[in-house]
Amino acid sequence: MLTGKALLSRVFMIGALPYLFLCACDTKEQKQQNALREQQATVNAQNYIREKYGFTANVTGAGVDREHGMFGGTPRSDVIVDMEYEGRAFQVFITGETESTAGADTWQTEMIEKAFCDYLHANFDGIAQIVLRPRTYAERESNIAFSPVYYDGSNLKEAALSCYAGVTAYCLHTDLSKKSDFAFLKDYCRDEDGIDAEFISCRTEGVLGDSYAAHQPICCESFRTMNSRGETYQPYKLQTIGGYPCYIAPDQSGQLTIEKTDAPDAAIFDGHGIVGAEIDSDALRITADSPTDITVYVPVEEIGRFDSDGYRHAGTRIGHCYRDSGGEQHYNAGFCNAAGGYAIIEAHLPADAEDIYVFLHDPSRD
Repeated sequence: MLTGKALLSRVFMIGALPYLFLCACDTKEQKQQNALREQQATVNAQNYIREKYGFTANVTGAGVDREHGMFGGTPRSDVIVDMEYEGRAFQVFITGETESTAGADTWQTEMIEKAFCDYLHANFDGIAQIVLRPRTYAERESNIAFSPVYYDGSNLKEAALSCYAGVTAYCLHTDLSKKSDFAFLKDYCRDEDGIDAEFISCRTEGVLGDSYAAHQPICCESFRTMNSRGETYQPYKLQTIGGYPCYIAPDQSGQLTIEKTDAPDAAIFDGHGIVGAEIDSDALRITADSPTDITVYVPVEEIGRFDSDGYRHAGTRIGHCYRDSGGEQHYNAGFCNAAGGYAIIEAHLPADAEDIYVFLHDPSRD
């Protein structure tokens, strides 16, 4: 039987996939054992809900919890029970191994989520969007939180901590520099089992809710994080070099240049991460007189056949030409990421570097 932290640590494996599919590769004996566990869990779930909320819910389905793996994964002793009460569907996570009323459920999930979001909005002005990361959930994309805690309106901290492992609050052009503005979340974040909180001030509305884009300096003015390890604040100041927006960490200095140059022969990239590459942009020569990490943002309009597929662009590659410390020439082609209408070049330059980057089209993606 699982209780407390052990229960919470297990709920994240809950699956919302069709139960028939998950059972497809079980042995005959395992299927029999699964059925017995599901039978016991349905009784447990009804008793758990009756004890926690005082009503009797109908069971509409059940499926054993499983470890992640091919063909559904290995079944466990815990079960996800589908339930319904007064026309409202919800789920319970509970053991099917023995009689027990120690479980977690989704009956109050929406209520707890609304209360916690209202608390954030009431204490910090300027939040445009909130994304909660469940502590206990089936699959990341389902974004469903289970809670073993009964929320009565007076125990928001306990209920929120039982549901959520993290929160990201997206803002627009908002000052995040004042530590005192975030004191209201201190009790939620300071303990090991607390919430990881992040506030992001975005440059444009279009990247709100986009975790990858909103963390790129081209889209992010600053961010603040709070968790059990402490609190950090990071502002992002962009520079323009050679007409391109760039981000260089403030602790780095030196002379950098970015200029357009003739593109190399596409054939040099064959066998270096791509076959049959086609040049799809002007080449950029980036030079540095000291070791520097620089992120360069290139407008996607400068790339001939920019292939958009989320933030990673499947048909577009970045070709990189450089010399090592011994003077030997190297070539490679890597994936191209993008954010906010810009393709991203992440260059790690040694002293006296003279690297060339060019965008390539991968014909195998046509």
